[in-house]
Amino acid sequence: MSQLEPAKEISKEEFFEKAGQFRILIIGRANAGKTSILQRVCNATEGEEPEIYDRRGRRINLSIVGPSVMRGEHDINHEMVFRSNPDFVFHDSHGFEAGSVDEFHGVQRFIQAHADEPSLHDRLHVIWYCIPVGDARLITRAEEIFFSECDTKGVPVLVLFTKFDSLDSKAFSTILKENPSMNPKDAVLQAPAYAKANFDRVQAKLSIFQSKYPPKAYLYLYNMHEPNTACYDLLDQTAGVLDNFVLQALFLSTQKSSLALKTKYAMRAILQLPTSTAVEKMLKLILLMFYKVL
Repeated sequence: MSQLEPAKEISKEEFFEKAGQFRILIIGRANAGKTSILQRVCNATEGEEPEIYDRRGRRINLSIVGPSVMRGEHDINHEMVFRSNPDFVFHDSHGFEAGSVDEFHGVQRFIQAHADEPSLHDRLHVIWYCIPVGDARLITRAEEIFFSECDTKGVPVLVLFTKFDSLDSKAFSTILKENPSMNPKDAVLQAPAYAKANFDRVQAKLSIFQSKYPPKAYLYLYNMHEPNTACYDLLDQTAGVLDNFVLQALFLSTQKSSLALKTKYAMRAILQLPTSTAVEKMLKLILLMFYKVL
């Protein structure tokens, strides 16, 4: 359990006044499922699209600018906010997939500008880098450039291997090919674990994890296109890559449905407090047992 940077004494009102929203940059190809991820995280209603704001905080009227904005022709500095959870503000690196120098430099300038923001309210807090596993080429030139050249100035990067469920059908076919007499129903049950085991071997050799600026963690995402898919693992991993107690508190404050997640990190914070008496040590041990369950 890594030690968090201690938080300074701060009131609830002062905290939210200074912190504002939790700011996330989501990077990935056009088919990476980014919109679905944002909708699931925010518990968006079916068909809900984000409201988009320009650099000055003015809302962009999509009925005037047209659908091209939603297809990725807007500035990375534009903010996307869902009404279902306005505590999140998202930035999308639209078009960052061809590996062009200009596109990369635009993303790099945005990250470095927001990573160095003195105000917590305007700072970039985490980066989600989405890589769809079903594409013919898993790691493109864009990923190679980003992880070898982009210094995020301490902003943690979490790689999301998206559309992981797309590997299940291939695994199902392979299992039946290797075991012709197997009942297809059994093959269906075994396919997810088989697909994950195969991908684990591939993932361990990916260049992005041996690069100059490797991601801090990674995660496999399943069925994010389905409205009722839970996001506990994504939220848990995101909280886990934050090494500052204030940022963790800000992120967890955005969670409206995951009491277990809030409890887990509250217990983690308590467990890192110094103890002196036997009673305090016993209480810490009890909390630790609950913490391991969550």
